[in-house]
Amino acid sequence: MPSPHSPTSPPLIPVSTPAKTHSSQPSGSSDVRQKKLKEILCEELSDQTWQFPPQEFAKKMCPPGINLPNRKVVDEAAKVLLKKIPKKPKKEERAHYQPLATILDSCVAISNNIIKDHQIIPGTTKQWFEGLVFISWAKPMVDGVDGASPLKPDLAGILGPPTDNPALYWGQIEEGTGDTACRLVLPGEVKASWSELMKQAATYARALNSATIFRAFELVLGYNYVSDQFRILIFHRGGVSSSEGISLYQKSTSNLADLLIMFVSMMAWTSPDHAGLPLFTDGKQIKLPHPVNPRDPACSMILTLQKVIYRALAIRSRNTCVVLASSATKSDPPTKSDPPTKRDPPTKRDLPMNLRLTTILDRVRYRTKAQPTKTSNSSVLKGPNQSQPNRGSRVTTDSRLKRRGNGKKMEPGLTQGNNRGDSTNSRLAQGNDGGEKVNSNTIKRGM
Repeated sequence: MPSPHSPTSPPLIPVSTPAKTHSSQPSGSSDVRQKKLKEILCEELSDQTWQFPPQEFAKKMCPPGINLPNRKVVDEAAKVLLKKIPKKPKKEERAHYQPLATILDSCVAISNNIIKDHQIIPGTTKQWFEGLVFISWAKPMVDGVDGASPLKPDLAGILGPPTDNPALYWGQIEEGTGDTACRLVLPGEVKASWSELMKQAATYARALNSATIFRAFELVLGYNYVSDQFRILIFHRGGVSSSEGISLYQKSTSNLADLLIMFVSMMAWTSPDHAGLPLFTDGKQIKLPHPVNPRDPACSMILTLQKVIYRALAIRSRNTCVVLASSATKSDPPTKSDPPTKRDPPTKRDLPMNLRLTTILDRVRYRTKAQPTKTSNSSVLKGPNQSQPNRGSRVTTDSRLKRRGNGKKMEPGLTQGNNRGDSTNSRLAQGNDGGEKVNSNTIKRGM
């Protein structure tokens, strides 16, 4: 099986039919389609938006088992970053692209030094964002979402030094494309208002999601040059989680320390799943447990993806993907040394695949009936006539994503939310004990 997410791996299989989701691309001219798409994405995200203090946001991005450096270390590094901050431009939006790219490159370099000096990750472990550099872009991408208008991110985070006149791709790059081809791994957007920036960033998240099937979340950087606020935005299946706004040109080591701690957490990613990518597929093949020996990794089934039948391109809610796949290998799990004779009754391994699956399902049903499970108020939802669990709880897939501490109102236009309802796929969504929830009109009116 090819190495998942390798830059030289073949491109992902294109969508065979238009996506029938809320964010499926409307028809019309390029400008009309883009405007309509932003409106649809804004409606799709609705009020499912949260923001967190930078220190807490860094902990939520941090991989399991990684300890972030203490504040004293980050404060000392912030003094170094302060000397590298360029003078703030006073011109229009485009004049902010290159200075912002310079600041982000400095954050990456200083974060790598912190990770190396304090052994945040083992020295032999390869970083997921190794060689990350930012360039001023604002040009059309080579590829895109099926039927969508060409996107032009203001900033582009790529792996490795850029070449002259690079060609940027959202998806994996096909072999023989050329030396100038680069894959965009971290888009950035600069706008005068958060309302427009959030909608544009959502289109980038949709493009990143379309490039990799079963992706869990997408990372986008945003900067409001009028209010001088920088945020890290993460679009996930529960909505959008954002860091609080950080001033870049205020000449404050406290603000820059908040910025650095988030970059240290991000640069500590070492695996595709840390970046929201699946570990079981590279877009060309998919690895599944064998139905007979599902716990034996040596018996995994390798399937080749032939065609994408349906793909939900929504950036929120379910990540539905239906593909047509065929077996890439005919090898069965290891058999006993003595194969069954004609007189012996057939074993599970001698049965057709559909009967094998039926046998496994029957065995699971029997065990479920034979072994009653213990229930508790904290693990099982009660019936309609019984006591209900705390409505403020939110289902998460990772205990480290739970909210630590109480949120508070930080600035006008942002209100403290009660976080009602559930979300089952939100790696960076709100935890059980409150937190700061952005007003439902935040995206529409701006933050």
